[in-house]
Amino acid sequence: MRVILTGASMGIGEAAARAFGREGARLALVARKRDRLERVAEEVLALGGEAVVLPADLSLPGEAARVVPEAVAALGGVDVLVNNAGLGMAATFDRMRIEDLRYLMEVNFFSPVALTQAVLPHFRAQGGGVIVNVSSVVGKIAIPTASGYSATKFALNGISDASRVELGPEGIRIVTLCPGRVETPFHENVLGGLRKPKAPGGWRPEAVADAIVAAAKNPPRERVLGWLNRTAVGLQRLSPGFVQWVLGRAFARYRRQNTDPGPGR
Repeated sequence: MRVILTGASMGIGEAAARAFGREGARLALVARKRDRLERVAEEVLALGGEAVVLPADLSLPGEAARVVPEAVAALGGVDVLVNNAGLGMAATFDRMRIEDLRYLMEVNFFSPVALTQAVLPHFRAQGGGVIVNVSSVVGKIAIPTASGYSATKFALNGISDASRVELGPEGIRIVTLCPGRVETPFHENVLGGLRKPKAPGGWRPEAVADAIVAAAKNPPRERVLGWLNRTAVGLQRLSPGFVQWVLGRAFARYRRQNTDPGPGR
């Protein structure tokens, strides 16, 4: 299995690289930090896989068009694209900066779209392939203080749904994977200015990584991880007013405890 994996230097991406390595996969690891990617590549090799390192800043236009051909040449082709790279934002709507939202959209939405478009000719030439878009439960249920982040994931889910229908007849499978909160440093480096206290619980990155590998091998249409998250998504569909009431009460309590969220990055 030949895999392009973005956001591979830490968190879910790092765990996914190891999980693919245990499957003997050949990986193109994409992220900004070369030194971190090289460390992950060594771990992949030790686990029985192979890896090439492709440093790239996917917020920059044109990087997807550069990375995909390099990955295909290094791997001798590509079977799976995992769009995992992402950035968070924590800000109330009135304090959210438009420039931050634009940057967030570049990373979380436009880069997966550009990477997917870049890989399509290779998938078509070989008669198929799999794209795993790592989304989020907040791409199903928008929550206060995460409106910008939710918007990027709603957009990713929407374009995944439409392109799945268009590309399915060509043997190209598109999966949206929606975890909830994951125990990674992701929440420590977000745009928007809010810094929330660490909450208990959350998914281990290794569990999400296993779900990514499973989706690559046997692609579902969509997978929401965890029964509690699936229940919440089901409630959102059946009774959105009730869900918004619950979120409203939670946000009111949050505002009482945090009187000055603070603007900016």
